[in-house]
Amino acid sequence: MSIHTVEQLNEVLSRELAWRKKELTALHKLATRATPYTSEQEVLVRSGITMLYAHWEGFVKQAASTYLEFVAMRRLAYQNLTANFIALAMKKKLELAQVTDKVTVLNGVVEFFLTGLSERAQVPYKDVIKTQSNLSSEVMKEIISTLNLDYTPYSDKREILDEQLLRSRNHIAHGQWLLVDLNGYSELKNHIFLLMDTFKNQIENAACTEAYRR
Repeated sequence: MSIHTVEQLNEVLSRELAWRKKELTALHKLATRATPYTSEQEVLVRSGITMLYAHWEGFVKQAASTYLEFVAMRRLAYQNLTANFIALAMKKKLELAQVTDKVTVLNGVVEFFLTGLSERAQVPYKDVIKTQSNLSSEVMKEIISTLNLDYTPYSDKREILDEQLLRSRNHIAHGQWLLVDLNGYSELKNHIFLLMDTFKNQIENAACTEAYRR
């Protein structure tokens, strides 16, 4: 289903977030019900952190792609879009222009900015958002910039995203020993749930207020 309306966007984002939270909550409950300080609880906590990262990355990637699709389906002219979406649409041409000496390629780029801004925009949305399975705070900042959203809610979360979540997940996923207590896992889950809610709300607000328009 193509995302043509704000209502469709909200529905997709709500559904995408709900199933992820449900799964993460179920795993967290198993960890809290396990006998404290046993190997069973340690395994569940380690598994929980790995899944917490997976769903954080998965939600950010899916939600961002959904918003790009929504903007693409607005079928606006380039001149009516904010600079980030024009840059995204022109990315391949700009990259080619950067590595070539062909005047014809360079002329094409210049010609677009002189006469092509009134054309209907072709905003890409499939396989655009890249996390490299390494959604650090810096990668998140790039994704936020791609969508022209506000990075402020994440600016003081570097330690949570890079150290508590990403670094812990990498240690566990690579088979290294890492002990995280239940309280630390619970607090991390709450932080990530809040950040997922924040990202969802930012996208919904941007769509509702037409923040993609220039």
